[in-house]
Amino acid sequence: IRPFSGYVVDRFNRKKVLMICVFAFAACFAGYLVAGTLLMFGIVRTVHGGPFGAATVANSTAAIDVLPSSRRTEGLGYYGLSNNLAMAVAPSIGIYIYEVCHDFRVLFWIALVVAIIGLFIDASVKIPVNEIVRSKGKISLDRFFLTRAWLLAVNIALFGFCFGVLSNYLAIYSKDVMGITSGTGTYFALLSVGLFSSRLQGAKALRQGRVTHNAAYGMCIALIGYTLFVACPNRVGYYLSACLIGLGNGHMYPAFLNMFVATARHDQRGTANSSILTSWDLGFGIGILLG
Repeated sequence: IRPFSGYVVDRFNRKKVLMICVFAFAACFAGYLVAGTLLMFGIVRTVHGGPFGAATVANSTAAIDVLPSSRRTEGLGYYGLSNNLAMAVAPSIGIYIYEVCHDFRVLFWIALVVAIIGLFIDASVKIPVNEIVRSKGKISLDRFFLTRAWLLAVNIALFGFCFGVLSNYLAIYSKDVMGITSGTGTYFALLSVGLFSSRLQGAKALRQGRVTHNAAYGMCIALIGYTLFVACPNRVGYYLSACLIGLGNGHMYPAFLNMFVATARHDQRGTANSSILTSWDLGFGIGILLG
């Protein structure tokens, strides 16, 4: 969905595309509440991936449009942080709520309400009307994936692979290898601390346009975090790796997002966003399958 989402976001009115995608994304949460069988739950989950992929592309592209050009690099840094922070904090909150109420329906209701709030927030944002891209002859691959940024895509996919293996099998590893039965929520909480700390460190570098510096710095820190996770199978290495991986991802992802956008033409902002998200998803998915 994401490669096609970038094309749609560039070709049609972004505000309308954004509202349709976010509405569909929010509506899918109601499907979990009425799914009576495992098959129906799986169908809803599969269908939900479509509007989620499209909504993230549309929302990210809208963020670029509303940011002034003088603050775009720094603004994208904070926007990228918000995405990563949500992905890190949500598991901790979800685990805590479930331990309190032991009812998945409560989690689905909360998710539905939060998604609806997000829909109203998006509706209140004034997004400049984008220049509509008109087809000129045959549609090229570059309309769906930013081929000029293939090396950036490989880099982000590799780190997506690492995070896919880690996040999907963390609970199993914690219990079977580390003997930690209730530390997964704490791990993701420390991951979010690392993500937040990255903005305190990296905001100045992004303001100064040192995007590649931020990317390289984040990659090195994340690499140290993953190495520590594997090489030190104890509680110190376990929890310290969470801080380092969060800190590294917080530096790395916003910098890569800026580089993708800088590589694209002004009428390919949607394609740039879909390209980085597709690359991350590809690496993330392969990590889950092979892990």
